[in-house]
Amino acid sequence: MDYAFAGAMSGLVAGIIVCPLDVVKVRLQNQPPISLTNYNGTFPTLVRIAKEEGLKGLFSGLSPTILSYLCDRMLWFATYESFKVAISNHTTRKLDDPFVHSGSALLSSVVCVVGITPLWVIRTRMMTQNTETIYYYRSVSHAFKSIIKKEGLTSLYRGLIPSFLGIAHPLIQFPLYERFKIVISNYEHHSKLEDYNPNKRPELSNLGILTSSIVSKFIAAVITYPHEVIRTRLQTQTAPLNKNFSNNTSVIPNIVPYNGIVKTVKNMVVEEGWKSLYKGLPTNLIRTIPSAGISLWTYEMILNNMKNI
Repeated sequence: MDYAFAGAMSGLVAGIIVCPLDVVKVRLQNQPPISLTNYNGTFPTLVRIAKEEGLKGLFSGLSPTILSYLCDRMLWFATYESFKVAISNHTTRKLDDPFVHSGSALLSSVVCVVGITPLWVIRTRMMTQNTETIYYYRSVSHAFKSIIKKEGLTSLYRGLIPSFLGIAHPLIQFPLYERFKIVISNYEHHSKLEDYNPNKRPELSNLGILTSSIVSKFIAAVITYPHEVIRTRLQTQTAPLNKNFSNNTSVIPNIVPYNGIVKTVKNMVVEEGWKSLYKGLPTNLIRTIPSAGISLWTYEMILNNMKNI
């Protein structure tokens, strides 16, 4: 319960802080080669959205963003810590074993992908809706109803396969994060690695937590970024318009049809060049690095305070 609450609070804080940069990242990722909007660069896009759409534009999709982050972090940390203990007990490996961290990250990520993907789809749609789109979702519940009615239940799981590929991200990040915590904790307390107690959480300074989270996040983000662009393209692509077409509820299909990961990558590379797979990367790094630092620092601080009560 402690892990779930600490995870939820970390997700809440991160969701609010990074929302404007989330909007910019998704807009850049989803921009086709021929676009009337023509966003260009992180800060110019941030300024343009603020000018044309105001504060509301920068925080478009805030509700699903907060809900997604909160649910995702709550579920992820609760299952991650539980899986660590379970894997350690069933394999006789120590809690600080990289195999335990990797296995826990894998299983927790699978649970979160299956459970939270509909929220991420809605969040992405609401972030990309603007004056050029015919569709408009008034709220999370309206988006749920509208997507299911017009496109079917499976549309809430668009981009599911790329999301599974994204599991590589926590598989890289969290074993690194756990290892960095141990190394930095030992350095701060002038102790040796062989003296570390795997059954006790590492005690780190604020700087130690931030360093561990930021460095591990940066490495994972750069390596696994292309899957995010592919997922965004698939999630924002809508089902063909049906006979119930209405200017108020229907959506416009993307200019370039995307059908599966391989074809999506091929279309993007042919139409836009290989650099299109890294669209929005600077924005993503500016967004995710502080987000990871804030999120994990919040998680560790809340967890430590709860254990001291």
